[in-house]
Amino acid sequence: MAELVCWLHSWQELLGGIVGAVVGGGMGFVGASVVASDVRRTERRTAVRVVIADLVGFETFAKQLDRRFEDQMVDEKYRDQWLATQLSGYCYAVSPMLDHHLPQLFGADEPGLAADLMAINNHYREVRVRVEQYAKQSTSAPELTKAFKHAREAAERALTKLTPEYIEMFRRAPPSSRPKEAMP
Repeated sequence: MAELVCWLHSWQELLGGIVGAVVGGGMGFVGASVVASDVRRTERRTAVRVVIADLVGFETFAKQLDRRFEDQMVDEKYRDQWLATQLSGYCYAVSPMLDHHLPQLFGADEPGLAADLMAINNHYREVRVRVEQYAKQSTSAPELTKAFKHAREAAERALTKLTPEYIEMFRRAPPSSRPKEAMP
C-alpha cells in the first residue's frame, strides 16, 4: 500500500493533467455541441419565418387577384387575359433571401418538403420570366396564367407541410424567444 501511495505521489501532477485534459476536452465538446445545436435551431426558425412569409404573401396576392376578378365581373373566358394583364402590372416579388433559406429547411423531417420548396422556387422564377415575356409579347396569356397557377398550387402544398413544423418549433422555444403572435 505504501508503494501505491508513493507511486501516486510521484505521478500526481501528470495523472492530474491527463484526467483534467480529458474531462475538460469532453466538457468543451459537449458545450460546443449545445451551442452549435442552438445556432442551427435558430437559423432554421429564421428560415421557416422567411419562407412562410413569402408563401403567405404570395397566397394573399393570389386571393386578392381572385377577389378583384370577381368584383370586376369579368367574363370567365377572358380570365387568362385579365390575369396576365394584372400580373404584368404588378407581380408579387419573393424575398431575395429565399434562395439562401430554402436549403436550411431540407432534411429528413418531411421527405416531400424539399421537393415542394424547390418547385415553388422554380415556379416563382417561371412566373417572373413569363411576366417579362408577356410584357415583350413573346408569350401568351394562357402560358403566364398556367405558370401562376402552378406556383400557387405549390405554395399551398408547402404551407400545409411547413405550418405544423413552424408551430412545433415555437412550442419547443423558450418563451422569451417566441414572437408575440405565437405565444399562447
